[in-house]
Amino acid sequence: MKAKQFNYVLIGLLSLAVVGGGAGYYYASQQLTGRIQQLQEQLADVQVVDNQISDLAALQRQYQKVQPLLSKLDGALPRTKDESRLVAQVNNLANANGLSLPGFNFSASSGLPSATTQTAKVGSGTAVPATIQMTGSYGQMLGFLQGLEHMDRLVSVTNLAIAKTDKPNQLAFTMTINAYLAP
Repeated sequence: MKAKQFNYVLIGLLSLAVVGGGAGYYYASQQLTGRIQQLQEQLADVQVVDNQISDLAALQRQYQKVQPLLSKLDGALPRTKDESRLVAQVNNLANANGLSLPGFNFSASSGLPSATTQTAKVGSGTAVPATIQMTGSYGQMLGFLQGLEHMDRLVSVTNLAIAKTDKPNQLAFTMTINAYLAP
């Protein structure tokens, strides 16, 4: 082989090496770009999961703050009528204020007792209406009304009638209340 042919062979080999190196570089660059994109997607997924975990941890802390209030809420708005507890609370409140409680009546209902009998729609909620007859002084009645405001169960007075009795400083009170239920 002559020097000129040897030169051409070397130039050809050098050209092949350059083209092969360029193709290898392009292939490696494409592979590296694909891997970088996969890593970025995985890092984004990890960031989303980390955000979700921190959000869940924040929600758990909020729930732990609210959890003690849930029992109070269940007491204020029970899921059932719980008439016996209501009668006991009103009776204790009347006795604590020196009132006599001769009558406590729930509204009449037709049919067998159930979760919805003796209830009434009040706005967007449900309540158990009850009529209470009491005797005592005006001051005792005011104390009773203040006690109703601080009772565990959510109760509102819908009607209050006051009548005179034969005894001095003694009045007869007829009160209608609504004891609310959880929606």
